[in-house]
Amino acid sequence: MARSMLVLNTLSLIGAGLVFAGIASLFAERTFYDYVDESGVLQESFFLPLGFILIFIGMLFGMSSVICGLFRVFGRRARETKALNVRLRRAIA
Repeated sequence: MARSMLVLNTLSLIGAGLVFAGIASLFAERTFYDYVDESGVLQESFFLPLGFILIFIGMLFGMSSVICGLFRVFGRRARETKALNVRLRRAIA
């Protein structure tokens, strides 16, 4: 039980860290690297695609954490229901 919670917390923290890094990357792109030079060419860095990729991967980690949590909850309910059915059958017999 404690190990599964540790995995869920780790997935959530990694996802949140990646989303935060993506937002920081987009902020750095907007603040420092997005300008038009003297010849009229837009100069951009790789921070824009990097930011979107980090946010996307962070959201995947977050969704996997939610899905693992749902499996854990529904698996526990199924085990509790099975144990209850066994106890009821023993009480009836």
